[in-house]
Amino acid sequence: MDSVDDSQLANQLYLALGRLVFCFTQLEESLQQAIWVTLGQLDGIRPLIIGLTFRSLAEKFGAVYAERGLARPPHSDVAALCAHLVRLNDERNTLIHCAWGFWAESGMPLRTRRTSRGTSPVSLLMETVTPQQILDLSGQLKAADDKLWQLILEIRDQRGPMRSWPEADPRAAWTAPMEDETPPPKIP
Repeated sequence: MDSVDDSQLANQLYLALGRLVFCFTQLEESLQQAIWVTLGQLDGIRPLIIGLTFRSLAEKFGAVYAERGLARPPHSDVAALCAHLVRLNDERNTLIHCAWGFWAESGMPLRTRRTSRGTSPVSLLMETVTPQQILDLSGQLKAADDKLWQLILEIRDQRGPMRSWPEADPRAAWTAPMEDETPPPKIP
C-alpha cells in the first residue's frame, strides 16, 4: 500500500462515515418533524426543539405522543421506537466521536478513543471497525427513519391538516417558509 489516504479501504471508510452522518442527519430532522406533526402545528415549536440533543428529541417525541393520547399507533410502539432511536444514537456517537486511523500492519481502519472517569487513569480503546459495520449502522438509521415516517403519516392522518402547512405532504414543510419568514426570491 503506497499511501493509506489513497487506498481503496480508506476511501470506503470515508464514504461509509459520510453515509452515517447523512443518514443520522435525516433521522434527526424526521424526529423534529414527528414532534411537529404530533403537536399539530409548526407555529412556535421550531425554537423549542432546535438545538436539543438527539436523545432529548427522542424523549420529547415520546412524551408529546403520550400527552396527546392518540389511538394509533399504540403508545408502546412509539416508546419502543424512541428507545431504539436512543440506542442507535449511542452507536453512532461511538463511531463519530473518536479518532480514526489505520493499523500499520494490516491497513485496516482503527477507531481510537481516550476515556477517563473521575480520578481514574486515562484509558485508550483501540478497535478495528470495517466500513461494512458502519454501513450496517447507516442501514439501521435509514430503516428507523422509514419507520418514523410511517408513524408521522399515521399520526397526520388521525390529526388532519396542520396549521402552517402549505401542502398536504409533511415533507413540504421543510422547504416552505414559516409565516414570519420572507420567502426566498425566485431565480429565473
